[in-house]
Amino acid sequence: MSMNKLLALVLTLFVLLASAQGRANTSCEISYPAKQSEIDTRNDYPLELLQAILKATEADFGQCALKAVGPFNQKRTKQALLNRQVDIAWLPATASNNDRFLAIKVPLRKGLLGWRLLMVNTADVARFESVESLQDLQKFRTAFGADWQDLAVMKSNFDAMVLGSDYEQLFKMLHHGRFDFFSRGLHEVADEIEYHKADGYDFSALGHLMLRYKAVDLFYLAPNNKELFARIRKGMNAIIVNGQFNELFYSYYAHYIEQANMKDKAIFELENPDFPDEIEYKDPQLWFQLNDL
Repeated sequence: MSMNKLLALVLTLFVLLASAQGRANTSCEISYPAKQSEIDTRNDYPLELLQAILKATEADFGQCALKAVGPFNQKRTKQALLNRQVDIAWLPATASNNDRFLAIKVPLRKGLLGWRLLMVNTADVARFESVESLQDLQKFRTAFGADWQDLAVMKSNFDAMVLGSDYEQLFKMLHHGRFDFFSRGLHEVADEIEYHKADGYDFSALGHLMLRYKAVDLFYLAPNNKELFARIRKGMNAIIVNGQFNELFYSYYAHYIEQANMKDKAIFELENPDFPDEIEYKDPQLWFQLNDL
């Protein structure tokens, strides 16, 4: 090979390498729904999970910053996804959501969303002491978000339902006795009880019973956002394999799980009529189990 051809080849390789490196280092911005109130911590874990996914894929896709947009309730979040006001969101999995959006089919919280503690006014705790069955509990009034995706679970199991369109308003309604108990994720209830003391609300979680149904939340993207979908899916698989997914989950939720004392509670099982039966959900490492305690 002549010296000129060799130099040309080296120059070509240099240009290709520089181009590839430039693409890898290209920055981007990914928008997501902002939290619904100053004390709303429900975004904290999925955001850290998303950051870990982006970090795990930087070498292939480049750096990305995250930007909060909104806030949106669940109904508006889905519209924002379709309109590309937000690039990614975490929503409870339903057949409808799986049909409308690109879904990363890994339960973000290992199904913990379906383990539910019951928040009541502390002054009302004694009213529930005689509850020993789901039928006993069904005599009480409950409430749920009107646009929350697992509303179908509560509607199919409880007749006396109060619906609210605003997250914070539901706590005010409970305080004023508009309903008797409020089903909350076991990872949500302790913080919500503590935060609302500043409002003069005295809430407690019932100590002897809880609900459980199949429920997961997933990362969802707009149907045409295939490049970001490929990145999130690749990054999620990477952090599952390297153990970071488990580490993050338990770093956030181990103390809530311990506080719940689930082995000492009566657990009323509910059917979720809107839960999508997806084969990806059947991997046992993706689910929290009582024997994990």
